[in-house]
Amino acid sequence: MDFIKKTTLFIYTTRKLFPEEERFGLISQMRRAAISVCSNFAEGNAKKSGKEKARYTEISYCSLMELLNQAIISHELNYLDDKAMKKIRDMIDEIANKASKLKDYQLSLHNHITLNIKHLTFNIRKNFLNTPSIEYLRRTKI
Repeated sequence: MDFIKKTTLFIYTTRKLFPEEERFGLISQMRRAAISVCSNFAEGNAKKSGKEKARYTEISYCSLMELLNQAIISHELNYLDDKAMKKIRDMIDEIANKASKLKDYQLSLHNHITLNIKHLTFNIRKNFLNTPSIEYLRRTKI
């Protein structure tokens, strides 16, 4: 989570590179996207199920892609120099790779629980259907 916070803080420091007229444009959008990445990871971490956690990780990833798009546009408008763009790109790549692996892990937790529940349900049915009283009901035509 620390590398995500560092990225957010770096985005905030790039404000000096932008012209004043972008204060409520790209600067604001980039800050919101960066905060969204960090906040959704934090909120997802508080969720109980792997599926819910994965959903928030995906939302964070989407905000990360939004941030990347805004950084590319800022670079093409010459608001971000090559050095700042490379640093942002490297940070985003690192977060994206980790987020992708994290989401896979979170979903595997959900799938593991789902498989266990299905297995448990199957065993309950199997055991219930093989009880003597059920066998009796099957043989007698009531």
